[in-house]
Parts: sequence; C-alpha cells; structure tokens
Amino acid sequence: MDPFKVQPDWFQLELVGFQVIPDRNLPLNIQNDIQSTITALGLDDFRSEREQDAERYWQNDYSLKILKMESPFVAYELYRQGRLNPMDTW
Repeated sequence: MDPFKVQPDWFQLELVGFQVIPDRNLPLNIQNDIQSTITALGLDDFRSEREQDAERYWQNDYSLKILKMESPFVAYELYRQGRLNPMDTW
C-alpha cells in the first residue's frame, strides 16, 4: 500500500484484542490492501503493548499527554471511539 495514499482512519484499532483492522466502511479492495499491509508490517505483533498502554491510561497511570507521546495511534483511537477518561479532552 502506498503510504502517500493512506487516509485518516483507514487503519483502526479494535479495543477487545487490540488488533489493527481496516475501516469496514472502505471498499473491499482497499480493506484487503490494508490487511495485507498490517500482515506485512507485523502490526499485530504489538497487540499486548497497545493493550498495556490503554490500560495504563484508563487506570490513570498515564496522562493523555503521555499516551499521545508514547502511543499516538492508541491515543487517537481511544479519542475516535469515545473512550477517553472522563475530564480528558482531545
């Protein structure tokens, strides 16, 4: 997949297993390209790290500012999915 063609939200985070998934609203051929990219880059090799970062944030061990610096994809996906801690704003 050409990184210059990737649009915001094409890669999303599923918050149960913390795997990276394609946006299900995209055409199937683009979803397949995204899934191939996820596999080729080994993005799901870091599921436990993403889960750990989210849990640390939800338990207030990480501030949103720290989460944005340490794990920006997780931070953005928590924001996009409405899962920020109460009182935090994007």
